[in-house]
Amino acid sequence: MPAPSLILMALSNLCWAYALILGVDWLRAVGRRDRREHIGCFVDLMGIFVPGIILIYGVLFVGTVLNAGWLSALVIVLFPAAIAAGLHLELARLVPADRRRDNRRMAITVGIATAMTLSHWA
Repeated sequence: MPAPSLILMALSNLCWAYALILGVDWLRAVGRRDRREHIGCFVDLMGIFVPGIILIYGVLFVGTVLNAGWLSALVIVLFPAAIAAGLHLELARLVPADRRRDNRRMAITVGIATAMTLSHWA
């Protein structure tokens, strides 16, 4: 059975890869919109990140109060997951859902995350 730190690293790589793919798609979607809407889209994206950042601070606070270092280790996964979730929600608002595009995103995400994880283990 792999060590918990390796599992956290693999999950973190998966979230970072998904955030990367969603970030590129978000930039494309915003680029297709009217130029006057770009700043509004960015402000909406920053606003969507707030709950994830509050969750991270809450986990760090509870980990500090309870002296539980393993809770602080979860931030390795929570930070990229919050970014990916925010980008996913904002992209869903900008672009209509498409099953083929979502499947392609997930396939590319798994490929990038696998390459990142294997490069750490090599």
